[in-house]
Amino acid sequence: MSHTYALSDMSYYMCKDLNGDGVPEKILGLNGGQLLILTIHKNKVKILAFIQNTSVTPGIYYNKRNKTFMIAASINPRSTSRNVYKIRKGKLYRLTTLSDYVCSMDKNGRMSVFRYINGKRTSKSRYRKYYKKYCKNMKLLRWKYSQE
Repeated sequence: MSHTYALSDMSYYMCKDLNGDGVPEKILGLNGGQLLILTIHKNKVKILAFIQNTSVTPGIYYNKRNKTFMIAASINPRSTSRNVYKIRKGKLYRLTTLSDYVCSMDKNGRMSVFRYINGKRTSKSRYRKYYKKYCKNMKLLRWKYSQE
C-alpha cells in the first residue's frame, strides 16, 4: 500500500525523542488535521501512525520520566480527547484515551461534565486517577511551522 502526503505552506512539524532511545521521532501536521508520526527503527525510517485529528494543530505533550506522549484535541467546543501513547520496539501503542464533555448549563446554573476512559463513561474520581497516572508531569511540545 502506498501513501501520498502533501506538504504545503500551512504544514507544521516537531522533532522530539519520544521513546528515550536518543533518536528523535518526527511528527508532521498535514492539511486537514492529519498527523504523520515517523521513527527510525533498526536503521530504517518507519511510519508509526497516520492519524486523522479533529484539531488543526493539536496539543502534543511529553512525559520524559514515563517516555509517553499525549495528543490532546478538541472534538467540539465542549469536548476534549486526550490519547496517550508509548513507542516500544518500533511500534506505537495507545495506552488510554481520556475524554470529557461539558454539558449545557441547567436551569440552576450548573454544568455537568461527563468523563470517559477508553470510550466508557466513568466517575470523576476514576477519571482523576487515570489523569494523574497518564497526564501529570506532561510538558507541552512546540510545533514548528514551514513558514519559520
